Amino acid sequence: MATTQNILSELFETIQKTDSSIIAAGKGKDQAPLSMLYESYQPAILAEIGIRSLTFKHSPQHEALSAINLTLENASHNPQQLLDRNLGSEGMKNLLHDCQIIAFSDWSNFQHASDLWDRLRFDVIKPLQRNDFDFIFYLGDPTKKMGYEVDEILDIISDFSLHGRVSLVINEQAAAKLWTLWYGQLSGKSPTVHEIAQYLLETVKIDRILILSIYQARAFYKDQNFTWRARSAISSKKIRNFTDYFNVGYSLGLHLNLEITHCMALGLAILGAYVENGSSPDLQALLSYIEAWMDELGSPVAKI
Repeated sequence: MATTQNILSELFETIQKTDSSIIAAGKGKDQAPLSMLYESYQPAILAEIGIRSLTFKHSPQHEALSAINLTLENASHNPQQLLDRNLGSEGMKNLLHDCQIIAFSDWSNFQHASDLWDRLRFDVIKPLQRNDFDFIFYLGDPTKKMGYEVDEILDIISDFSLHGRVSLVINEQAAAKLWTLWYGQLSGKSPTVHEIAQYLLETVKIDRILILSIYQARAFYKDQNFTWRARSAISSKKIRNFTDYFNVGYSLGLHLNLEITHCMALGLAILGAYVENGSSPDLQALLSYIEAWMDELGSPVAKI
């Protein structure tokens, strides 16, 4: 397997050759890749059904997106009416027709997420007859839900694998809570993160499990695993909603068709550059951060 220095060097060269507009600023509090539909560009219905961001195969035309009739029609936010009026609409299907990546909100913090996402898959994604999507799910804190609800969402996430690759993202504390929720403390021995991840891969039958902390990111896929340790300047700080910033980089890596190791590194790099600069990075700030990361590891970048 490639070393972290080699991966960072390859990532640096890839980003350096990338059109700078792909990491141009979005609107709202965060910047995001131009291909990503984010925050103020996002039709209201998407936030209401728990979609964190969309990334398109090509840069979306925001004027056209704003014309899609996906507005909320019921101020009471009745979930059933929301589903019936919008999820099966042609507007929603048109919106997702050219979508490459769908990243969802934290499941445990989103009411009715299981019903909404199951309907989204069945009413919108399945009729598109595609199997080349990338889906990113964030489990959140499983102890906020009942055990049967956790089992239900894992079954639903597994169903999404019929339509493309699935990445399930869990933080380390949530992974441990998930195991306790399933098995309690009867064994007297806490499982390792590796054991939990392997069990999830076998049980949920998805492509990738990512276990995150502010200190590191671990990926488990097929019979392989890889660990990225965050730079010390980042791991020493407490960051709220750090998965939001990781998601931007990880999604961008998928959009650029990078290997999962490179996608993880890009997620940590955009997160780290945000913390370092106090704002989401443009192309040059991202390159500078990756270069500094490589210098810490003793591997200078090759200039082109």
